[in-house]
Amino acid sequence: EGAFLYSGLTRITIPGNVKKLEQFAFAECYDLHQAYLYTGLDSIGDYAFLKCESLSSVNLPKTVSSIGDYAFACCRSMKTAVLPSGITTIGNYAFAGCYELSGINIPNSVKTIGERAFSGAKLIMYTWVPNEYDSHLRIGYMEESFSDYIGSLRDITIGRSVTEIDCGAFNGQIPESITCMAPTPPTLKPYNNYAYDEFTYIAYDSTMLYVPRVLVNDYNTAYGWKKFKNIVGIETLGNGDVNGNGHIDADDLLLLMDKILGNEPSPFNAINADIDGDGTLSIKDATALNDLLLNKN
Repeated sequence: EGAFLYSGLTRITIPGNVKKLEQFAFAECYDLHQAYLYTGLDSIGDYAFLKCESLSSVNLPKTVSSIGDYAFACCRSMKTAVLPSGITTIGNYAFAGCYELSGINIPNSVKTIGERAFSGAKLIMYTWVPNEYDSHLRIGYMEESFSDYIGSLRDITIGRSVTEIDCGAFNGQIPESITCMAPTPPTLKPYNNYAYDEFTYIAYDSTMLYVPRVLVNDYNTAYGWKKFKNIVGIETLGNGDVNGNGHIDADDLLLLMDKILGNEPSPFNAINADIDGDGTLSIKDATALNDLLLNKN
């Protein structure tokens, strides 16, 4: 914890036998511009790279499963961030204040995106150094304004496993496009039951929201998502795994037929069920799924 806080490091290499970076490990290393993190690292702790203002990119190894709160907050020079395919959690404010970040691909493994995780709002933070009465590093002062600064994210891709996006996650951002592949529109959590949007209100008018064609109506009627004026369906070929258990069997065909007959089976993955990608679920999809079960082309 706080091992290299305030140090003049310009480059670091973390070998694979290091499993976790504790909180504040490299916080406020203002001259740090290169960080090489190797496979084996499991988690990035809270505030680990807070205010590393010269860090221009980060490529997290495939073994990283979680990014802590404020882990890369206020890395003002960061232009690229590559998230690994196995990551499940992105913490609160994880990349807030990364004004130069132009795009982000949130992998299919991610389930939750934390509060203001990619907020482009102005963020000023200071670290409180512990004394003899308090052994824990803390954030001593924080001030933010959602009107003074707009982030630079232009393209956002949200993977299939995201189920929840916390309040203000993309506030301060006006992306050109958002592609959301979640088979159920992720829950958008309000702030203490108040209308505190996950996206900047201007984005609802100008941003193109791309979703699988079969889910256009779901997003058009879902809380929060229905605010987007430009929701466009894209072709996505389903793989037949209708119940989402990882393989295709007769139960998938039964669920699909049940849906075609007007019922609401559960669990049901509409993306996987739309085998021909035409945006509707019909007997054509059931025939194609039957062929898959019979190992036909």
